[in-house]
Amino acid sequence: MRNANRAKAAATGEFLFRYMVARYRCVGGSLSLGRIRLTAEIKRGIQVFEGAIVVDPEACPAIINDREYHGFFVAIIGGCDGKLPEIAPAELAEWRDYVFNRGPQPIRREPVAAGSSAAPTGWQDKKHVIFRWVSEFNKWLLAVVGPGAQPRP
Repeated sequence: MRNANRAKAAATGEFLFRYMVARYRCVGGSLSLGRIRLTAEIKRGIQVFEGAIVVDPEACPAIINDREYHGFFVAIIGGCDGKLPEIAPAELAEWRDYVFNRGPQPIRREPVAAGSSAAPTGWQDKKHVIFRWVSEFNKWLLAVVGPGAQPRP
């Protein structure tokens, strides 16, 4: 991966930091050393954090996988509440709001055992791959057609 520009690195670092806080508070895992350090590492081109969280500043959302807590990844990034039955859907929605929209942090909680964090097996679990593909296709299309192109009738 080539180095990310400053704005994309900063946005990705902020998003990754919020995801890591939510992950730490919900299922355990490591807590980041800070937004500034994450941003600097993303700017240098680092893609994997804590040995498991894979990011791509060009993708939307910027976190494309979490190999250690995949169930949490699918619940937060993919929006599939059933992947983390230990946490109520309403609370997962609050955490999603925190991660995606910089909403308020939900109440303090003890991490749950993430027994449903197995690797993806079905179509619903691969939703993040579709997000990634659409994001890449959109970038390619804008490069080919241009940002000001009008659709033909």
